[in-house]
Amino acid sequence: MKLPIDLSEDSREPMYHQIEAQIKALIVSGYLKPGSPLPSIRSLAKDLSCSVITTGRAYNNLEQQGYIKSAQGKGTFVADMDSAKIAEAKRATVMRTLERAVQTALQHDYRAQDIQNMVADILRKRGGRTVKAIELANVRKTMDTFTIGPVNVSIDAGSVIGIVGNNGAGKSSLFRLMVGLVKCEAGDIRLVGYDVKKDAVQLKRETAYVSQTVKEQGSFTLNDLARLHRIAYGDWSTTEFQRYVNIFQLPLNQRLDTLSIGMQKKAMLALQLSRGSRLLLLDEPYAGLDLTGQHILDEEIVAYMERGEGQTVVFTSHSGDEIKRMADYIWLIRDGQHAGFYEKDSLQRRWGRVWLSEPLPHGQDVPGVVRAEASGTELVTDRLGDTLAALNSSVAHWQSMDLRDIVAELLRQQGKGGVKL
Repeated sequence: MKLPIDLSEDSREPMYHQIEAQIKALIVSGYLKPGSPLPSIRSLAKDLSCSVITTGRAYNNLEQQGYIKSAQGKGTFVADMDSAKIAEAKRATVMRTLERAVQTALQHDYRAQDIQNMVADILRKRGGRTVKAIELANVRKTMDTFTIGPVNVSIDAGSVIGIVGNNGAGKSSLFRLMVGLVKCEAGDIRLVGYDVKKDAVQLKRETAYVSQTVKEQGSFTLNDLARLHRIAYGDWSTTEFQRYVNIFQLPLNQRLDTLSIGMQKKAMLALQLSRGSRLLLLDEPYAGLDLTGQHILDEEIVAYMERGEGQTVVFTSHSGDEIKRMADYIWLIRDGQHAGFYEKDSLQRRWGRVWLSEPLPHGQDVPGVVRAEASGTELVTDRLGDTLAALNSSVAHWQSMDLRDIVAELLRQQGKGGVKL
């Protein structure tokens, strides 16, 4: 029987210990059952191209620890082990593997928190649990006479989400709560698995935020801010930053508050996109950008999503074209309240307007109809296919609805007030 053992001559771990550890792993994993015969010391040495002294030492240690047993004239076999012994062996095997992995990571200059993040990502994927980009639980904040929340929402990672709402809905304030610039008075906020209150350092490293204005950074030049980012973020890329400086044609030595709104926005995008993060929060990112800048931003959002699995972009907008062009999902906010979370393409397939050849009889129930115009011949539906099937020959004309009208209808259902989209 040839054992699947792989020895590394580059490892600092002695050969006999590598053999010992890998046979233990084969036993505790169930690959080698109790009573299974093992190759002789000489045969194993031949298979592994090592000395019999090495394999003999490994076997001797394993026998002393109760993993294997030898019978005179019969050979060496896997020993019977009780459940406690197996549990102890499994833990030791896992710890040894983790120690080797951590040592490798440290040799490649990864920090302790980076290693923890890697392990967390592996556990999420192996456990089949979808990574949550945003988790808000009973989040509430009162500012002067305006109250946000309580907001409850859980959003999976891996998509582009557009936040839409009426003017003054609290979209920007919600962003500031999420990144910890404003403290919520109740509830819990987690971004990419990190608690905004307890894990501030890790959260800043894993999230990037571009606000509408540069009030706090206005007195700095772009060069000043780039130096600060280089110090603060270990994965800062000078090469990427210079690329953004070139494509956005950014001045490096002018104070940000002397630049136009569009150039300020480009400068902040250049800073935040030049480092690693898993969640990108953009507050009105297209506002003030010229057409070329908007096209570049479209491309950079796509590139950001392609950096790896679980990348997420959340942006606010008052433009139906931006939402339609870039968003996978739409998050509605109305007057500080979570008003719905929808798949954009599904909304566009389902919603439509239907014109009838004669008014709909009063009180007639039609599947999907949200409301009828005063004339009674124009209907708004959120189940277009079902509505058309039910009305059949009464339909004179129909068409899909524009995304801006769909959002306005959704917000209308939540209460009075419209949406600027």
